[in-house]
Amino acid sequence: MNNTGVMCGWAMYYAGMGLPVFPVKTKGKAPLTEHGCKDATTDIGQIVQWWERWPDANIGIATGAGDRPLCVLDVDVNHDLGKYGDETLDELLKQY
Repeated sequence: MNNTGVMCGWAMYYAGMGLPVFPVKTKGKAPLTEHGCKDATTDIGQIVQWWERWPDANIGIATGAGDRPLCVLDVDVNHDLGKYGDETLDELLKQY
């Protein structure tokens, strides 16, 4: 691995697994590239360029793309705000 940083190392790891990655804002989800998830790639050269430019960028993974497409389930839980994702997930698991 080169000296581009920890996040770059993980981005390259995911890319090596066939998961297209792209940089997103630190501690966030907003893409740093012009086309966001459409820019996602497994090309190590491009990944290194991105993380040299934004060394602390978080890692976005394009779901439904690449050699190993992912499906992501986002469960929001905050009973004080009326978000009962945990209970909804439990019901879905029982049903399916």
